[in-house]
Amino acid sequence: MQSNNRIVIGCDNPSFLPVLLGRLGDVEGYHFISTVRMGDLTNLIKSVKPILVISAFRNNQPVLQELMPAQKYESLPILCLSRKEELPILHWERSSIVFTVPFEIATHAGFLSKRVHSLLMLIKSHASRQETKDNAQDVASKATRNLSRYVMELDQKASALKAVKNRIVALSEKADLPLRSELKSLVNTIRMSLSDRNRWEDFKLYFENVNPNFLNKLRDNHPDLTLKDVKYCCYVTMNMSNDDITHILGINPESVRTHKYRLKKKLGLSKNQSLRHYLAKLLPDSSSLTA
Repeated sequence: MQSNNRIVIGCDNPSFLPVLLGRLGDVEGYHFISTVRMGDLTNLIKSVKPILVISAFRNNQPVLQELMPAQKYESLPILCLSRKEELPILHWERSSIVFTVPFEIATHAGFLSKRVHSLLMLIKSHASRQETKDNAQDVASKATRNLSRYVMELDQKASALKAVKNRIVALSEKADLPLRSELKSLVNTIRMSLSDRNRWEDFKLYFENVNPNFLNKLRDNHPDLTLKDVKYCCYVTMNMSNDDITHILGINPESVRTHKYRLKKKLGLSKNQSLRHYLAKLLPDSSSLTA
């Protein structure tokens, strides 16, 4: 049975434990694992990694204190069955997920199983939303990697075309006039293909498909940015290294660092503020990137 179908019950009252298990008989599809020792509860949780913990000890506060570190690590919901006089004095950290039910009504027919069933539905709904979010982030991350690869491949093709163009220019000097004219026409064609403007338009098409409205937001917030500034911002959001940016922009590493410093000033960022983090806020699904 999968670990996310397990519910751990802690109860130090041997006569109440069978009653508790009986009241949970309507909760189908889950495996209940119980312990009567408070000291065994944490180890049991770490071992089986349950979806929910039900604490039904005579004194639940020590249980909450013990489980708080584990709860923060595992985001594990805890349902406390407590005496009425204990309920007002129970306390836990705000980051903990704790629900309380009085012992006196927990034994009523159908009451506990319905509450537990509702909790499980809530937990599964949250897990489903988180999985959807994670999948969306994976898709976005893959798209960014593909875009980065496209930029690098485009740059490599441009370098190869430049080498071919230079070779044709060198050969044309030795060619007769008719051939030289044809070679010159070929060089002009390659030069147009290598146009930085054309390459930028191609890049924008792909980039805006992956990051819709990023460039519009960037221009609206900072209309004084140059084309080189905008390119640099795009490359930073794609998690490109300084070495990659150096190669693509055709400048030396020191120039990249200087450009980053000047760009941060244009964006109104201090020396210690993260450029990557600032630009990430302009993305459709902002993420906590740091630089």
